Amino acid sequence: MPTFRERIAERTRLTGGCLCIGLDSEPDKLPREFLGPGDPQVEFNRAIIDATKDLTVCYKPNTAFYESRGAEGFAALEQTARYLHSLGIPAIADSKRGDIGNTARQYAKAFLETMPFNAVTVNPYMGEDAIAPVRDYPDAGIFVLCYTSNPSRVDLQTKTIRKEDGTTETMYQWVARRIRDWDTAKNLCAVVGATAPEELGDIRGILGPEIPILCPGIGAQGGDLEETLRQGQASLDGNIMVNVSRSVLFASKGKDFAEAARNEAARIVEQMRRYLGLR
Repeated sequence: MPTFRERIAERTRLTGGCLCIGLDSEPDKLPREFLGPGDPQVEFNRAIIDATKDLTVCYKPNTAFYESRGAEGFAALEQTARYLHSLGIPAIADSKRGDIGNTARQYAKAFLETMPFNAVTVNPYMGEDAIAPVRDYPDAGIFVLCYTSNPSRVDLQTKTIRKEDGTTETMYQWVARRIRDWDTAKNLCAVVGATAPEELGDIRGILGPEIPILCPGIGAQGGDLEETLRQGQASLDGNIMVNVSRSVLFASKGKDFAEAARNEAARIVEQMRRYLGLR
């Protein structure tokens, strides 16, 4: 069975881009008049997936938009994961969990076994104990939050810490080094915001060229695509995934939402292909 990294590399070469579509299917924004009798999130997600699957390396549902609906939302999340699984397309559960021991193990089981996701996002604040139980899934992708795309990341992530040898570094640099050191199963990845290209370049230098980086922040958050690809040293080896959510999902609020989503995704991928030398 191919690993997550291998599957991402294969999809990157197949699509000629590094687009990840975030399925942040906010219930209040769905064009319900176009949807059938089934669950609106599931129907919407399937329409988006069907319209963009040849352009996309992977999909990333943010679990909050499903969990907020209770049991129905959890069912919609699982159905979305199973649909992607049936198509052979990698799916990332953007759950940002971060706990230790048996608790972390149950989170991993929930998303990587009960729901057939191929990867999860995790919070490293509790240290390696929060990563180790999830890392035990060698074929999965474990995305560790390193430097996020939100403005208040500076509250913690840029703070200076003193190392044992007396030198200093920022918190995000420390986390990047830990990701590299903890990557014993060769399945760890990093989350670095596209809204901070200089820090992205710094982190790529720490991680090396092979550890995959997921970059949210293009589109509604204003990240620069070409600079993100440059600083992340994007290649066709699957070492970077650029996540776009709202600007693709809600490119149109009308009945043509799937067509509009495809057009926006195609526009982004075309930019990626030009950067990668494929156009």
